[in-house]
Amino acid sequence: MNDKEKVIAFHRWNNGGPRDDVIVMVNMANRPLDGYKIGFPRAGKWEVRFNSDWSGYDPSFSNHHAKDVVAKRGKKDGMPFSGIIGIGPYSAIILSQDS
Repeated sequence: MNDKEKVIAFHRWNNGGPRDDVIVMVNMANRPLDGYKIGFPRAGKWEVRFNSDWSGYDPSFSNHHAKDVVAKRGKKDGMPFSGIIGIGPYSAIILSQDS
């Protein structure tokens, strides 16, 4: 949680591992965040599965591009890996791994 930037990110899982762990990030600010670093439980590619800012949901959405993330070794938020995320204003993204 980052009160100053108005961001919440959290890790959800059942047994852990590919196709189970998810990272959810919510931007509650009126501006996009690009280059925002958060922690991940494992290294590798994390794919964006949901972007609430996608204009396919509503043409008035800004369609801020939330890119897949490659998490690398480097502790952040109590996790052993970290990656750089972009997220639109007033939106949420969900990321997970296939393998």
